[in-house]
Amino acid sequence: MMKKLSAFIVAFTLFFSAAPLALAIVPGSFTVSNYAYDPSTKHLTFDISNLNPGTPDYSVSNGDVNLYSYNANAYVGASQFGDPNFACSTTHCDVTFTYAENTAFNSTDTFNIEIFDQTTSYKSQQFTFTPPNHAPIAIAGTSWM
Repeated sequence: MMKKLSAFIVAFTLFFSAAPLALAIVPGSFTVSNYAYDPSTKHLTFDISNLNPGTPDYSVSNGDVNLYSYNANAYVGASQFGDPNFACSTTHCDVTFTYAENTAFNSTDTFNIEIFDQTTSYKSQQFTFTPPNHAPIAIAGTSWM
C-alpha cells in the first residue's frame, strides 16, 4: 500500500510540475519598419522582418497585436483574439485596435509592438513615430512644422 501511495505522489508531483512548462510562452522578436499609427482611428500598420523564432502561427482566431509605450509604461492600443480587424502575415501587419485603452498616444514616446500567437510573444525593437525616424503621422490639431 505504501509503495502505491509513494508512486502516486511521485507521478502527481511530476505531472503538475511539468504542466506549466508545456504552457510556457516562448519569447520572440522581430524587426519593425514602415510603421504608421493613426490615433483617431486606432489603425496601426507595419512591416515585419527577422522573425525569431521561425514562422508564427497567428491568424484572426489566435493572434493579437499590442502597441506599448515605454514612457507611459502602458499599452496604447491592443487587439483581441478573434478580432476581424486583425490582418497579419509574416511580412506585414494591418490592425485596427478595438480594445479600449486609456493611455494617450504621444508620437515622441518610445514604443514597441508585440505580436502574440498564443505560444510565442514576438516583440519589436524600440522606436518612435517622430521624424526623422519615420514620416509624420496626422494627429488632429497638431502640426509638424
